Amino acid sequence: MNLINLAEKKLDARGEYIGGSDYKIFLDAAGLMQTSFIDYFKKITPELKDKKTGIIVIERVVTELKGLTFNKKSDISTRAKAALDLIKDGIKNGVIVSMESTGGKQKADAIFEAIFTRFRGRYNLALITTDGNLTKSILALNTSDAVDDIKSIRVYQMNNRGYLEQITLKQDSIDDIVGSQIVPFKKSKIPVGEDYYDPINISKVPITGDIVRSEKHLTIKLAKKIASGGEGSIYEFNLIDYKKSPETRTKKYLAKIYHEGIIDKAKVEKIKLIINNKSCQTIKGVCFPISLLYNKNNDPVGYTMK
Repeated sequence: MNLINLAEKKLDARGEYIGGSDYKIFLDAAGLMQTSFIDYFKKITPELKDKKTGIIVIERVVTELKGLTFNKKSDISTRAKAALDLIKDGIKNGVIVSMESTGGKQKADAIFEAIFTRFRGRYNLALITTDGNLTKSILALNTSDAVDDIKSIRVYQMNNRGYLEQITLKQDSIDDIVGSQIVPFKKSKIPVGEDYYDPINISKVPITGDIVRSEKHLTIKLAKKIASGGEGSIYEFNLIDYKKSPETRTKKYLAKIYHEGIIDKAKVEKIKLIINNKSCQTIKGVCFPISLLYNKNNDPVGYTMK
C-alpha cells in the first residue's frame, strides 16, 4: 500500500482534506515510533510535499511521545525523540497536520475511538498503528449499528518489506457463527396439505412508489429498486406518517418484494419463524427478515431486512 495513493487529495488551509472519496489518515504513537515507518515517511516526503497531501497527528499523541522521551529504556526514548522530530519536520514541510484533540487526560486510544466514531459517517478514515487492541476497536466501528451510513475505516501497519499493509480481523466462518448463536427451531408435528405450497394469489405486487405496511405497524413507501433476482426485488424505502416527519428515508434497512407466483403459505410461516427467533437477529452480516410486508389488500408480499 502506498501512502500517496491512500491520501491523494489536497489539503486546504485548515488541514481539511478536499473531496469526498479520499481518506483522512491518522498516526498513533506506536506507528510513529516504528523505525521502518520513519525511514519510509522520510523517503516519500518529497512526493507528498509535491502533491500537497499528508497525514494527521492528534495533539495527545505528541504529548504521549514527549512523555516517552523520558523512558528509562534508551531504545524507547530514542525512537520517541525521532518520532517527534519527524512530526516537527512534517509540519514544517506541510505533509503533517496537527489536530487538536479534546478529551482531557484520556489516552490517545480513547480519543481515536471518539474521533473515528464521530466522523465515520462523513469521511473515509485510516489509522496507522501497531497496537493490536486499538486495531480491533477501530475496525469494529465498521460494523456498528449506531450509524446508518458508515464510510470505509481501515487500519495499516508497516510490514517486514518496509511498506504499509492493510490489517483485517479474522472472521469466523458462517458455520461457527450459526453453531454458536442460533437457537434451533422446534420441529413441527402438524401435517400440512399440498395446498400449503400453492402460490398465494396476490392482488397486486408492489413496485416503486407503492405503499405497503409492515407487521410491526409501519407504513412504507417503496423507493428505488436496487436489485432483482429469481425470488424477488430489493427496494430502498421511506417511512411515512412517521412522528418526526411526513416521510423519512431509512438507510439501514431494505425491503424485499417477491415476484408474482413465488410466495406461498409455507414461505410466510418460515419467515414468521425466523422473525420470532430472536437469536437470528444477533448475527451480523446475514440479512434475516425483520418484519413481514403486506399490500393494501392485506396480501403478504415480502419483508424488511437490514
